[in-house]
Amino acid sequence: MSERCGQCDAELVPEAMFCHECGAARIDSRAIQPPRRTRAAHGRDDDLGDRIVGSASRRRRRRRSWQPGIPVEDDDTELEMWSDTFSAKGLINFWLPAILLTIAAPFVISAMQFTQDGVRAAYAALGLLWGGLVVWLVFLKLNDYYILTSQRFVHKEGILTRHTRRIEVIDIDDISYRQGILERLVGVGTIEIISSDKTDPVFELNGIDRVHDVAELMDEARRKERIRRGLHIESV
Repeated sequence: MSERCGQCDAELVPEAMFCHECGAARIDSRAIQPPRRTRAAHGRDDDLGDRIVGSASRRRRRRRSWQPGIPVEDDDTELEMWSDTFSAKGLINFWLPAILLTIAAPFVISAMQFTQDGVRAAYAALGLLWGGLVVWLVFLKLNDYYILTSQRFVHKEGILTRHTRRIEVIDIDDISYRQGILERLVGVGTIEIISSDKTDPVFELNGIDRVHDVAELMDEARRKERIRRGLHIESV
């Protein structure tokens, strides 16, 4: 049975959504509304399209991050690993005798019954001893300055004038250190660097505090730099 228009009672053309006589909308929900399955399919297609567009934009962002001019991690960056001057502990072999003399001076003066002039001379000698040690320490601390970076060792020497020496850590062949009995008690010592550098093939760092740790740090810097240079050469 054919359907008829509810306004003009004209016979409706199958699959038409409006009446061809009066133009009234056809009262047939199945003809007006698309099937739910079709809408769901369109929804899935829209979601898939959004995901494709989103993935493409993310890929474009990732590609832009590798374009020239954008900073990336620099493996050749030189980092300062340690810096120091002559340590006051480096004069432990002189501090201890000076301390013992200062403690013993009053007892010696009293036992030997020094005259007034003798007492003044004894304390003046102690003052000169301590003053000389302090001046010597200040000179050593101002005269030498050491810097260790991930790629080189730098020694700055001088007070009024400055002489700077540089040794590439990759050129260092051997690192050793030595300590006396008193130096071992306070953890100070002398580091000896043997390298292929023509200017300073053998170089000594005196009065280095935590001498064991500093020597290990130098050796670690040398090892890492040789590995880095080797990997760089292989990549080239």
